Amino acid sequence: MIENSTLQVDSSVTTTLSGALSLTKSGAGTLALSNANSGYSGNTTVSAGTLNVSNSSALGTSSLTLQNGTTLGLTGGVALTNAVSVTGDPTFNITGANSMSGIGGTGDVVVLGTSDSASTDVLTLTTTGGTNTYSGTTTVGDGTTGHAVTLKGGAANAFSSSSATTVTANSLLDLGGYSQTIASLAGAGTAIVTGDLETIAGVRDVAAQVNALGRFDAVIHNAAVGYREGHHITADGLPHVFAINTLAAYILTALIERPQAVGLSELGHAPPCGRPSGRYPLAQAALERIDSLCREQTA
Repeated sequence: MIENSTLQVDSSVTTTLSGALSLTKSGAGTLALSNANSGYSGNTTVSAGTLNVSNSSALGTSSLTLQNGTTLGLTGGVALTNAVSVTGDPTFNITGANSMSGIGGTGDVVVLGTSDSASTDVLTLTTTGGTNTYSGTTTVGDGTTGHAVTLKGGAANAFSSSSATTVTANSLLDLGGYSQTIASLAGAGTAIVTGDLETIAGVRDVAAQVNALGRFDAVIHNAAVGYREGHHITADGLPHVFAINTLAAYILTALIERPQAVGLSELGHAPPCGRPSGRYPLAQAALERIDSLCREQTA
């Protein structure tokens, strides 16, 4: 048990914390916190080396400061809600599915996986313990499969809106089905948006997610359901096949930032708003009605 102390770790140490501390972890070694330290409060600073956390309550109610060149490891389903401040370029090593919130400061955030799989190692950013407002850059992965990782949104606006984000090869940026804002997006990785194309509100939300990622070079509309599915009416009072296969493509094309090219890979799709064409397998009058509805929903 450590009370009201400064701790230098040059190798690997596992310990329990208690009291209102101003704890500074120094030295190149690793400090592992695996127990629930509910009685621990104060400030925790990592000035060198690695802090490994494998319990959601390992830091009690303390705040955490990660300085340049340090590492925070999260392992085993940790949901960290402590306030975190970053300076310099600390690294977040993620093993399994973990979550964080309340990251502030002026530093950069580097997120790396440890399991060779972006589907296994996932860091979800939430707003449970506060919004994420750090102003530095965000780098997801390092381009290798060994450090592949997914950075995922767990709530609307969970990503730092002022952070320029780079997703490297083999890693993923997943908006989690929520609207997010970031400063910019670059890299060779993959960005994922999810949503419901059956409702107009759902399509609007998908468009907002797409716009948060910036302008795309090309958009291909390939979402569709089969005509042999059971017929039902959507919440907007429309046949679901029409809503998904046709109207969704209209609204998305109208709402997203204009790409250089738009592709329609399903015959049931119609061209963008304002361009009804009899070349498609819908009557001209129906296309004009669709265009009118599209304009109403995107006004």
